[in-house]
Amino acid sequence: MTVNITIREQEILDGYVRAGVPIESARRYAREGATGEQVIREDAECVLPGCRERVDDVGQACADCIAAFGSYLVAVDREPMTTAAIAERDAGTRELYVRMLTPTDDTPAPTRRQNQTCWLCEQRRACTLVDDRWECDACAATDGELR
Repeated sequence: MTVNITIREQEILDGYVRAGVPIESARRYAREGATGEQVIREDAECVLPGCRERVDDVGQACADCIAAFGSYLVAVDREPMTTAAIAERDAGTRELYVRMLTPTDDTPAPTRRQNQTCWLCEQRRACTLVDDRWECDACAATDGELR
């Protein structure tokens, strides 16, 4: 069977497969990541946050999660979570992951220290770390021109 996918989707898929995500889930995550929209499935998914394996009933944990977490999973006497409740619970986490993975233009402030030896004039001054070398303000203002 041949499946047509974009190069971006293939790159995302390869990353998930290398990380050990089951192929069916990896395909879905890759499709969501490449298109930016969530793929809606009618069948139930594992109730544990971050796991999207199929289960028989909404609110159940999948076999892989049960095997991985074992005694940490405890049955409680209440109604299983609904699909809407699971989505509401995971919305904040999903939003946080999107913010964490979205590149920002926030560059850290340059590192400055007193009494460093400038690599250009070889004087001890207050310098800024530029490309792993200390550069004083006087030399930085010359833009590489010699006086």
